[in-house]
Amino acid sequence: MGLIEQLRQIQEENGWTDGVMAAKIGVSISMWWQVKNGNFIPGRKFIQGVLQHFPALAGAVLIFLQSDMSSTKVDVSEVKTNG
Repeated sequence: MGLIEQLRQIQEENGWTDGVMAAKIGVSISMWWQVKNGNFIPGRKFIQGVLQHFPALAGAVLIFLQSDMSSTKVDVSEVKTNG
């Protein structure tokens, strides 16, 4: 089971609303909803929040970072530079 699935399971098992789960991770409700529904790849703040509040998921975070993040493609035409 992947990181996001594990977080969803924790939320469900504890009966937490999206607001409670988002607060525990330290992100907005909208961010949590987007991530848990696969519409957004979580960034550093999200990952740090997971590690801080759910340290037992450290292994899942590592696997997530190695697999999910490495397959992310960036469209360089949308990258803005200073200059």
